[in-house]
Amino acid sequence: MKSSEDTLILGIDAGSVSIHLTAVDKNGSPVFNDSTFHYGEVKETLTGMLEHLGDRGILQNVGHVAKTAATPGFITADSIIDEQVAIIRSVRSRCPEAAGLLNIGGEKFSLSIFDGTGNYTGARHNTSCAAGTGSFLDQQAGRLKLAGSQEISARALENTGTRPDIATRCAVFAKTDLIHAQQEGYNIQQICDGLCYGLAKNIANTLFKQKSPPGKVVFCGGVSQN
Repeated sequence: MKSSEDTLILGIDAGSVSIHLTAVDKNGSPVFNDSTFHYGEVKETLTGMLEHLGDRGILQNVGHVAKTAATPGFITADSIIDEQVAIIRSVRSRCPEAAGLLNIGGEKFSLSIFDGTGNYTGARHNTSCAAGTGSFLDQQAGRLKLAGSQEISARALENTGTRPDIATRCAVFAKTDLIHAQQEGYNIQQICDGLCYGLAKNIANTLFKQKSPPGKVVFCGGVSQN
């Protein structure tokens, strides 16, 4: 039997579109990370990820399991951690000089703000509408017959022309604008660029209308890769 000094902590975060696993040692240093889209099949996807963890000989060394509060209840764990608290703790550890934390995920986005000494002072969030998130981009990708938000990003980077104005505050308005852009002759690269620009503008208008953080902002979440 391994001593507590040798055991690992396994962290599980099952969000709206993907599952993230990380195993850390007693010093908090990661020894394994994995992320996979679950496409609504959370239990099946997580089972496969854990089997892979077992095949690598890591699962056998896990002595404590923690999960985020958003992770479904059928996944048991020794500790349940609020995902916002987990992200803030991570930023404090890895980037203590950060004045803000911009997190954009599959169905929500937020801006957490810190004072000059790194203390949390509050946060701003989007509404219950998913516009401006990864799920919104995936929905628009389906309308454009693209593989997903990653392909939207790739096509947008290829654009060398103008971009159409596309409203991203509402999925219904976005659909109308996509149709109009296609009718006006914009190609797929221009339309994707318009979508990404509109999304960024929507996030900025929602979270940065008030006073912006007076320093570096850490950008995380799946849409940070857009």
